[in-house]
Amino acid sequence: MRVAFVSPFVIQGGAERYLSLLLDGLDRSWIARIYFLADGPLVEELRGRGYPLEVVPTGAGPLAIVRSARRLRGELNRLQPEVVQADGIKGALVATIALVGTRTPVVWLKCDYTHDGWLARAVARRCRSIAAVSRAVTETFRRPALDKTTVVPFGLPEAAVDRAKGRAALDELAGPGPVLGLFGRLDPHKGHREVLAVLPRLRERHDVRAVFVGADDPAHPGYREQLAAEIAAAGLDEAVALPGFRADAVELIAGCDALVIPSVTSRGGLGKEGFSLVALEAMGVGTPVVAYDYGGPPEVLGDCGLLVPPGDRDALHDALLSLLEDGAVGERLGECGRRRARERFSLSAMIEAMETRYREAAA
Repeated sequence: MRVAFVSPFVIQGGAERYLSLLLDGLDRSWIARIYFLADGPLVEELRGRGYPLEVVPTGAGPLAIVRSARRLRGELNRLQPEVVQADGIKGALVATIALVGTRTPVVWLKCDYTHDGWLARAVARRCRSIAAVSRAVTETFRRPALDKTTVVPFGLPEAAVDRAKGRAALDELAGPGPVLGLFGRLDPHKGHREVLAVLPRLRERHDVRAVFVGADDPAHPGYREQLAAEIAAAGLDEAVALPGFRADAVELIAGCDALVIPSVTSRGGLGKEGFSLVALEAMGVGTPVVAYDYGGPPEVLGDCGLLVPPGDRDALHDALLSLLEDGAVGERLGECGRRRARERFSLSAMIEAMETRYREAAA
């Protein structure tokens, strides 16, 4: 099976990680070519690992989409893949326009809520198959789109990390004491301000600190500076660290006392977590998770995390306080998470499920 991949995802985030793990898990003979709709760190990384790829720069707006689709159509006509996997709404839109009038099937990897509504439903009609990372991201669909949709969640290899080494690294970043971690690109939707809102109250009883680990998001220029100014204004300079992207992120997660996923949304659902790879990474290393109860995290965590109503900062504070004050709660959640990650989210199951989607689409 020769599969061409079309993806707009190029920074260090969950969607990029999904694609990277998938490519590594497939036999190289399956990978006809990867077309990225922008340049970025993932492009450089995969190029260095020898993957066949090309950047098809694609701006915003209908004209940019059409121009990109026209170029992609020429590329795919020459390549003649048996299946095209398109990531996200932008990748699926460009791919389906490029393949109008051809018999090449598109498998849409739906991993977020971007442009849910009429556009997502229109794109779904043009796809042969839809692989959704969670049931939550399919809520915009009705039949017949649901009939060709299969949930294919993230899968991860079992993690072998040194928790003590992670804790030592956190001590260097944030100082000694309990640490709450928020891991993800620096995007206002990730909920950094939710943590800043509850941290002073938590520090009245515990010398707790926070680390915000993640790369700058090109879609939100200046956000790091805004966040740093707000941290300083709140007198939390010594309690909050902003180390940027870290290659040892999973080790740092293992060293945290709790991982926090307090994502907030704007109109249209932008910002809602479609899956939350970081929740799965925390489960795999036994770190307890506190998350807002919507989107993908409830499906990932099940009974192995503390879920609180979205936007309820009092409930967020109370859940985090319970972890800081009762070690048995964290131990129970950590063990539950390890077991759930191992049993429900294996990398081999993810690869096998996507191979099945390709075969069925081509057939």
